[in-house]
Amino acid sequence: MKHHFKFLIFVLVLASLVLAQCAAPATPAPATEAPAAEQPAATEAAATGECKDEDRVKINWSTIAGFYTDAMESIIADFEATHCVDVTIVGIDNAQLYNKQVIELVGKTGAYDVVNIEAMEKAEFAENGFLLPMDDYLKEHPEAQYEDIAPSFRI
Repeated sequence: MKHHFKFLIFVLVLASLVLAQCAAPATPAPATEAPAAEQPAATEAAATGECKDEDRVKINWSTIAGFYTDAMESIIADFEATHCVDVTIVGIDNAQLYNKQVIELVGKTGAYDVVNIEAMEKAEFAENGFLLPMDDYLKEHPEAQYEDIAPSFRI
């Protein structure tokens, strides 16, 4: 479960960067290969281009219904093509988004792997353990560039 939170933070920051910068997706830096024994099966399958539907890691992403869900469709299509994942976007009315996310996170239901939050909610989510520091993730994934993270998200 700890790995899912790290992945969640990485994807959340990535999506926030894309939306905040309103820029075209950048070409990803070449990934540093880890020994095959250390790679999760889904990552290994994606790297070899042999990802089968049953190998895909399921990710549920809750975000604001409407513009955000429309924008995310193109982002996840590229992400799914290069990673062995299957992303489901859960569009929630903005007036209900915070409450639904907090209920699921407090209950530790695992309903959402990725959540979009407002900047003002960042401290609350971090204090309650819903967001984790990215230090360990960045050490384990040298292809993830710290400089690519918007300064307001660097905690």
